[in-house]
Amino acid sequence: MSLDQILFLPPEQQEAILNGPALAPPEGAIPQFDNPPNNNTAASAALTICLILSILAAMIQFCSRVFIVKAVRLEDLLAFAGFGLYVGYLYMNYWLLNSYGFFVH
Repeated sequence: MSLDQILFLPPEQQEAILNGPALAPPEGAIPQFDNPPNNNTAASAALTICLILSILAAMIQFCSRVFIVKAVRLEDLLAFAGFGLYVGYLYMNYWLLNSYGFFVH
């Protein structure tokens, strides 16, 4: 039966078809829709490593400009603003990680 013919079925059969699975799962795959497996630990570790490395790079850049060069320019202030946006981006990634999880389709 094609999807064009679904309108000719009784409403109960239409609901059963529309609320059912689209296809059967592949051989050997067991669907887990209630608690799907994810890899949140790896995603959390990657986000934390990126945050630590970016903080270290920003601190090195800031200290070199303030203590060695002793001149702060416009591009340094823009880099600081960009770093703030990057930290906000990482915050949103942590929020998504805790709310929905990564590696879940």
